[in-house]
Amino acid sequence: MKKKALFALCLILLITFLCCACEEDYSLPEGRDEDGTVRIIFEEDELGSVSIDEILKLNSKTKSMTYQSTTEGKVSGEFTGALLSDIIKLVDENILKEYDGIIAHGSDGYYATITMNEARQLNNVFIMYLKDGEPLPIYKGTAERSMRMIVTNDQFGIRFTNYLVDIELTKEED
Repeated sequence: MKKKALFALCLILLITFLCCACEEDYSLPEGRDEDGTVRIIFEEDELGSVSIDEILKLNSKTKSMTYQSTTEGKVSGEFTGALLSDIIKLVDENILKEYDGIIAHGSDGYYATITMNEARQLNNVFIMYLKDGEPLPIYKGTAERSMRMIVTNDQFGIRFTNYLVDIELTKEED
């Protein structure tokens, strides 16, 4: 049992290091800061975008969460948002079937990956816009509030992506 716990801890530290190794900001297109939208892209092509106003119209869920953040320490709160799968369906519901994974990009340069299977799981991956009833703060840009991807089965918060601006779709090569 101790070996499994040690292995899990080492794996978490490795993933954290790999995700945070790049200190430079994610290269956003000219003028692309947090503007209240999330783009859905595949190989440099924008398939669509969803605004915070559109997300606010979706069925919202509130989740009580506590996780360990690499930048904020222990974070607890009531997060409100919508399922990522519902947000993707606003652009094209076939995306959930045609692609294998997602790379979520924040305007601060952080990114995290999830599988499309995780995104399809009920009550697992959310795009949150409130914490404790207050809008999430922005990192840079003109948006009134920020968005954060939260993976509820990720207890350490390693794949939580603050300041979400892009959802990059991936396909496995045949």
